Amino acid sequence: MWRGGCLTIKLAMADRDVIEQARIWTGHTEYITNLGRVGKVTEYQPKRGRRLYSFTIHGHRAAGWMMMLYQFMGARRRGQIRDALGRWRAGEIASSLKTHCRAGHLLDGRRASGRRFCTICKNISQNRDYYTRRSALRVIDGAH
Repeated sequence: MWRGGCLTIKLAMADRDVIEQARIWTGHTEYITNLGRVGKVTEYQPKRGRRLYSFTIHGHRAAGWMMMLYQFMGARRRGQIRDALGRWRAGEIASSLKTHCRAGHLLDGRRASGRRFCTICKNISQNRDYYTRRSALRVIDGAH
C-alpha cells in the first residue's frame, strides 16, 4: 500500500510466531526493538478481542515483496499493488529526473549514497547555521 509517500506492507494477526517467521523471511534475522519502523514487530490490544501483532516493511524492500507476491493475490489486491507500485516508480523516476533544486540552482553535488544536492543551497545553509551558533555562543559568553 502507498502510505504518506512511502511504499508499505503490513502483516497483522494474533499469532506472534507467524509474525516472527515473516520478519525472518523478509530478511530481518535480528529482533529490532527501537531502531525504527522497518522490521519492528509491534503488539497492540484492540478494544475487544485478542492481542494482535504486526510487522511492517517499507520502501524498496516492500516493493520487492509486492512484485514477488503479486501473482498469488486476488484481483482487488493486485489492483492495489499495481497502484502502489505505479506511484512508487513515478516518485523514484521523478526524483531521478530533477535537474534543479527548489531555488532554481543546478543539482551539482553528489553524496556517497548517490543522492544529488545543490552545493549553493548547502553552503548557504551551513553559513547560516554557523553564524547562528556563533551568535548564540556570544550571547552565552556575554560578549555582544
